[in-house]
Amino acid sequence: MLAAVHLLQLRMILRCSLIVAAIEGIVGATQRECTDTAAPDEISLLQTHSFTKHRSPAVGGDDGDVWMTNSTIAPRTDQQQDVVWKQAAVPVEAGAAASIASSPAITYINDYGSCIPKCTWHCGSQKCDEVCAPVCKPPQCMTRCKGYNVAACHMECQKPNCAVVCPKTICPRENCPKCKTTCSKPMCRMRCNASDQPCRNVCAEPDCKWQCKAPSDCPRPKCEMVCETPKNCLGSTHSSIPPLEEGECEVKTFEAPLSLLQRDSDADSTIRVPVSTKEGDMVKTRHVDVTMMSKSLALPAKASQTADQRAFNEWTSAVHSAEWLLDGLGNFVSQPPIAVPDLILKKKNESCLTCNCAFVNQFSLPANCDIEANSRLMVVKWIPKNATVLEVGARYGSVSCAISRALANSGLQVSMEADELVWDALEHNRRNLKCNFSIARGLLGEQDGKIYRDRYGTAASTEKSFKGNAAVTVPHFTVEDLESKHNLVFDTANFDCEGCFAPAAKAFPSFLQQLRLLIVEVHDEPEMQAVTQLLGQGWQLIDSHSRQHVLKNSRI
Repeated sequence: MLAAVHLLQLRMILRCSLIVAAIEGIVGATQRECTDTAAPDEISLLQTHSFTKHRSPAVGGDDGDVWMTNSTIAPRTDQQQDVVWKQAAVPVEAGAAASIASSPAITYINDYGSCIPKCTWHCGSQKCDEVCAPVCKPPQCMTRCKGYNVAACHMECQKPNCAVVCPKTICPRENCPKCKTTCSKPMCRMRCNASDQPCRNVCAEPDCKWQCKAPSDCPRPKCEMVCETPKNCLGSTHSSIPPLEEGECEVKTFEAPLSLLQRDSDADSTIRVPVSTKEGDMVKTRHVDVTMMSKSLALPAKASQTADQRAFNEWTSAVHSAEWLLDGLGNFVSQPPIAVPDLILKKKNESCLTCNCAFVNQFSLPANCDIEANSRLMVVKWIPKNATVLEVGARYGSVSCAISRALANSGLQVSMEADELVWDALEHNRRNLKCNFSIARGLLGEQDGKIYRDRYGTAASTEKSFKGNAAVTVPHFTVEDLESKHNLVFDTANFDCEGCFAPAAKAFPSFLQQLRLLIVEVHDEPEMQAVTQLLGQGWQLIDSHSRQHVLKNSRI
C-alpha cells in the first residue's frame, strides 16, 4: 500500500510541473534568505537556548552582523507567558577570541509548571469524639486502730482433747502405778466484735491515666476533586493554513475507494484527485486523473494479511457451524469432523490438540486449550447435571464451555475473568461454540484490585502486598452481587485463578459452607493451606489429578 501511495504522490507532483521544477530553487533561496536577511529586530521571533550576536569583518567578507545560534528557530508570540527572557553571558571559544568580540546573549527559561492545570481534593470537616477509658493501678489501703475495746470481746475455747494413759504392767498391790488422764493444751481465742473496735481503713487516691482511641463509627468526610481550567499557554503560532501564493498548486487529501484497494486483478485503475491552483486573486480547483498500475505493485504484506484474515474467518465459521461434544476425558470433538486450515496451523504458537484448536486467544490465533485438559477432566467426572456453578478464572473459556456441556447448557453458570485483554476472545468463544453461561468481567473480592499478567494466565488480587500493575484497576464482585444479579444460588465452584482461592476463601467463608462440591487448581502454598484447612472443617478430598483437587462438603 505504501508503494501505491508513493506512486500516487509522484503522478500528482508531475501534474503540478511548475512547482516540481521550482522546488530546488525555492528551497535554496529560502535557505539563503533565512541566512542572509536575519536582522536584529527579529529577536522576538527566535526562541533559542543560547543566541549570540558577534561583530567580525572576517566572517562573510564584509562588516556585517553574524548571528550564531545552537538551537532551532521557532516563532514566538506575546501570549507565550511560559518563556522568560534574560541576559546571559555566552563563552567564546579560545580560537575565536582574537577576532570575535562577545556581546550579551539572549536565553530563556521555560516555566511549564504554570501552564499545567492542577486538581485539588476539597474535603469537608468531620469531627468526632475520641473513645476514652481510665486505666488504674491496684488500690493502696491499710487499716488503722486506736487501742482495743476488750468489753466487746469474749473467749472461745475448743473442747479439750484428753486420753487415759495406763502403765504397761499392772499389779494388784496397793502401791502399784495407776492409770492417769492426760489432756492437750487449752485452745482458746479472743473473739471481738469488729464493728465495736476503734479501727478504720485508709486508702490513697486512685492512680489512673486516661487512654483514648479513634472511634470506629465516625462518618467519613465528603470529598470532591476540583480542577483548574486549562490555560492557553501555547499561544497561537498559526491560526489557520496560509493561503496559496502565486503559482502554487495544492493537492486535496483523498482516500482510495475500498473496492479499489481490495482488487485482485492486474488491471490499471484511475482515481480522480482534486488540485487547487492560485491564479492572480482567484483560486481555481480542477481534477487530475491519476492512474494506479496494480500490475507493477508488489504487495506481499497486504496479500498475506488478507489471506490470514480469510483463513481465520473461514475457520471460525466452520467452528460455529459444527456441533461440539465433550468426551469422557474432557476433549472437544466436532460433528462433523473439521480440519484446521494449514495457514492457521503454521501461524499458531500454542498447543490445542484437545479442543481441535476451536478456541481463539486475544491475538485471533488458536488458544492453548491443552493446558486446561486436567481441569476439563475433573469437570466431566464430577460436576452433576443439576448443579449451579460459579467459575473463577475463565480465561479463553475452554473450561467454561466444558462446564456448560456438563450442565447440558442449562445456563446455571457464571464465569468470572479479571483480565480485560481476553474479554472479547472469551465472548467470541462463548458464542462461536454455542456455550450457555454468563460472564462476570472482574475479580471475586470485597474491593477493586490490581492485576498481573503472565503468558498463560492472569493473577488479580485486592491484597495490599500484591505486586501487580497499579495502573490497571480490576472491578470486583462479591458472591452476593453475582447471586443477586443472576438470580442464582451457587452450590458448586471451580477455582483456577492463579492464586486467588486463598484470599477468596478468607473473604467469603460462608460461601464455601453453602457449596456441595469444590474444584481447586492449586498454584501456590497459600492455596494449598486453604485446601488443607477445609479438610479439617469437614470437607472430604474425593479426587486429585496433578494440581486439581476435588472436595466434597460432607456436612451437606
